[in-house]
Amino acid sequence: MLPILVALVLAQPVGPRSERPSRAQFAARLEGFMQTGDTASIQSRFDIEAFRARIFTGLNPDPRIRKGVESGIEKNRGQIIGRLLGSPDAHYDYLKPFKWNGEDILLFRMVSDEVGFLYLGLVLEPSGEKFVDIANFGTGELVSKSYRRTLLFLTNQNLSFLQRFAGVSPKTVEIASRIKTMGAQMTAGNYAEALESYEALPPKLKKDKTAQLVRIQAAFQAGLEDEHQRALRDFLRFFPKDPSGPFKEFEYAFMHERWSDVRKALSRIDTLIGGDPYLEILLGNVELLDDRPQAARAAYLRALDEDPDLREARFGLVDVAMAERNYAGVVKAMNAFTAYDHMVVFTPEREDHFWKPFLESEAGKAWQIRQGRNPWPEEAGRKPLFVARRGFVTKAEGGAGSSAPPPEPPPEIFSRMQFPAPSGKHYAYITPPPKDRHRHPAVVWAHGGFGGIDRWFWEEAEKANDQTAAAFREAGLVLMIPSWRGEQGNPGRFELFYGEVDDLLAAVRWIKKQPYVDPKRVYIAGHSSGGTLALLAATAQADVRAVFSFGGAPDIGDVVSEGGYGNTPYDRRDAKESKLRSALFFVGAIHRPTFYFEGERSRHGPSALLMQALAKEAGVPFRAHILEGHNHLDILYPLTRLVAKEIVLDDGKGAFTLDASKIGKAIAVE
Repeated sequence: MLPILVALVLAQPVGPRSERPSRAQFAARLEGFMQTGDTASIQSRFDIEAFRARIFTGLNPDPRIRKGVESGIEKNRGQIIGRLLGSPDAHYDYLKPFKWNGEDILLFRMVSDEVGFLYLGLVLEPSGEKFVDIANFGTGELVSKSYRRTLLFLTNQNLSFLQRFAGVSPKTVEIASRIKTMGAQMTAGNYAEALESYEALPPKLKKDKTAQLVRIQAAFQAGLEDEHQRALRDFLRFFPKDPSGPFKEFEYAFMHERWSDVRKALSRIDTLIGGDPYLEILLGNVELLDDRPQAARAAYLRALDEDPDLREARFGLVDVAMAERNYAGVVKAMNAFTAYDHMVVFTPEREDHFWKPFLESEAGKAWQIRQGRNPWPEEAGRKPLFVARRGFVTKAEGGAGSSAPPPEPPPEIFSRMQFPAPSGKHYAYITPPPKDRHRHPAVVWAHGGFGGIDRWFWEEAEKANDQTAAAFREAGLVLMIPSWRGEQGNPGRFELFYGEVDDLLAAVRWIKKQPYVDPKRVYIAGHSSGGTLALLAATAQADVRAVFSFGGAPDIGDVVSEGGYGNTPYDRRDAKESKLRSALFFVGAIHRPTFYFEGERSRHGPSALLMQALAKEAGVPFRAHILEGHNHLDILYPLTRLVAKEIVLDDGKGAFTLDASKIGKAIAVE
């Protein structure tokens, strides 16, 4: 079982909100930002000044020291943001408002392959518009407190720096001098050396909480199972009343397969957080491991009774029937799952030892025959998106966003203008017209996230998360960045990838009419939610030279079935609503070169590769590039620059191409 340890700190906000959302709305927005890795939006809702004040409560350091510490926080804010978001495949769910150690928090659950499961609480400022701290249930304390300890123990400054802090005892300085060595070794990936440093500590220092937490993590990362178990045992012995104790008990008992103790730990966690049906899923998994399928079924059903959208519980019921070798029951459980969520498709492989007995059974053979129908018929797959949508009226009931227009940009970079869209005039940023009399290629960039366009499109960004689209304007291309219906005072209401496609196509039509734009060399590109719109525009047969989707979602049904972005404006159980927002089902209609880029750590890779396989069968120009070792964000800096360079070189003759070897080289350089 993976250790439940996460260090979480956030960064500088980019500006205040013009509206005051309710706590439920605030939590839902943050949930969506976490799901999509929208770090800029998370930053804008974090009050870093209040967080800093919480770190220094009770301390009165020299002003120069305080300035140095604050500068360090600012310098490392990109790395800090990544820690908040956790693994790129992490799934976040907002649970409820909660009281924890005297703090009013918004309680979230995080689940990922890397950290297992974890509960986090966001401490709100009195206005409820921003949060000022994070309660980390894995460490049993606020992040400000953890960061404060880190400043004292893991700082790379010399001891005189620490000694000048008011109230810091000689013992603290001694601990710091030794434990900061462990911290440096952990940062360098020298986990075995960090453990050796721990063993060299005096007995009293070994019992320090920071030393214990570093020891647990080092043992896990080094793959030393016995030492990891000893570290967990010692932590529980040294800190029996620590709020993180139930999580450590769960981890220790699970590693030793002490199922009775695991059940007790889960019960304590459930009491600690005031109840969560997801814990019934974990209990069901434990019951299966303990060869108690009936108890497992009961746990999964309790979870679904409290929250019907917990997909893991539905998968668990399939596992229970499989464990009982009740293959008719397996079919029944799968059918019940797909009846609830029409977007779920079971594709078991005969070579998979888990599925093989079922596939060879009579019930399994009959099921395979019934599944022999192609879920994407030829005629449906080749139908353009706008044809498939004819006669359908979406039941989306999204609200309008902020009524404030986008901020005015620096005139030498962009001008703020309005273009005609189906619902009325929409705001956009556009680069200044070229001063020559030539026609130039243009890129229409579909922004990521939700809520509109803002100052980050001209502010400097880190290479690990460059959502600015600056590569295109820096290459001398005309760049237009439109906003969509319901955003920033634009007419209309939010529809989540429905009417927004029409808005994007309207922006393309407008830019092609500009006297300084070559209408034969207009391109669509976008990231994240904007990448989804780019894919949909391609299936709507947008009249452009080429389309580039950076991390779009080919299958929206798959996204909303797992909770979505926290803003789904329609009944997510309505399969047709989701299908008509999913490029995967209309890939055969693509008629212009379309390129998809995503890091392998993202959830969308499998859907994109399936889309590529369907495109190959249909003979349409779609290619998916899933980049090993990369995530949803760090592909942007190198690949937007590569695409910009290729657009500049493109003369508009023949089909636009992009050599896969160039993609590999661009990623390798960065």
